[in-house]
Amino acid sequence: YSRAVLASLPELKFCPDIIHCHDWQAALIPVFLKEFYENNPFYQHTRTIMTIHNQKFQGRWRMDDIENCRDLPADCRYKAMEAYKETNFLKAGILYADRVTTVSETYAEEIKVPEGGEGLDGVMQEVSGKLSGIVNGIDYGEYNSLKDPMLAAPFGLRNITQKKKNKEALQKELGLKQDNNAMLIGMVSRLTEQK
Repeated sequence: YSRAVLASLPELKFCPDIIHCHDWQAALIPVFLKEFYENNPFYQHTRTIMTIHNQKFQGRWRMDDIENCRDLPADCRYKAMEAYKETNFLKAGILYADRVTTVSETYAEEIKVPEGGEGLDGVMQEVSGKLSGIVNGIDYGEYNSLKDPMLAAPFGLRNITQKKKNKEALQKELGLKQDNNAMLIGMVSRLTEQK
């Protein structure tokens, strides 16, 4: 996937200033950009940001299983990509990215110590000069429950009872039993023990 992203951009004639990579799934983009495209004029001004949402998930594999990385230099495969005798995509992305961000300043500090570093605390200390935390948040102008045209009924603190109409509309849209007493939870998250 990471190779396809970089190979497709010149074909699409789209040269990004920044490629923002989230977690281990996109962590090889900074690696491939520097190892395979560093001298390519198309990418001369492209930089990468690696955002860590949860350092527990690192994209760890047995060294022998990574056949598609064999053309990377040995010092990359066995230094930047290696952690505890496994291939570690997140570690490689962290080391190769131009900037590294996390979901908060607090988390940026937590992952620099053994208790929160998930085995990469030393790496995080090494890259602390390019590491920063950015607080997750929403744009209250765009996501305003008083003005959102996507809601069945706008609501706010002064008319919170209108929220029930939105629940009812969602139950109807999803084909659920329309019941004011039923609990309805919406969540965007991984279904893991930690969450």
